Amino acid sequence: MVAVAAVPGQTPSTSPVAKSQPTAPGTETQEPLKVFTEEVIIPIFVRDGNRRFDPTLEVADLLVFEDNVPQEIRSVRREPSSVLLLLDTAGEKNPAMKTNITREIASLLVSNLGAGDRVAAIQFGDRVETIHDWTTQTEKVIQTLKTKLFSG
Repeated sequence: MVAVAAVPGQTPSTSPVAKSQPTAPGTETQEPLKVFTEEVIIPIFVRDGNRRFDPTLEVADLLVFEDNVPQEIRSVRREPSSVLLLLDTAGEKNPAMKTNITREIASLLVSNLGAGDRVAAIQFGDRVETIHDWTTQTEKVIQTLKTKLFSG
């Protein structure tokens, strides 16, 4: 689950770029590039005591510091995630890898996605195969993991 805190931007400090060749006498050095940034988006993950997304998070619950200076937080909002599962099913090549464990972990991850989150699944072993295209219907992806995820 993703919550995003937007904080006002800072003018980044720049350091002179190391030069690989000495400059000729009389040539000017390039001025550092300064970019004004109005807002910075910081992705954060917040869960409650039951490891579930906490929808009660507010601006007052967060502190953001830059170089030990507190920054103003303007907003907090939940953004949907896009999760691409890349599932290695080459278990016969590595006995430590078990397809059923991969299936269980992937199913658990998918079942914990929130409303609006998108997920797709690709398995690879001897070949690469898309086993489920992008969807917000997590139940269908879990069913696909049970029926289409195979070793090799």
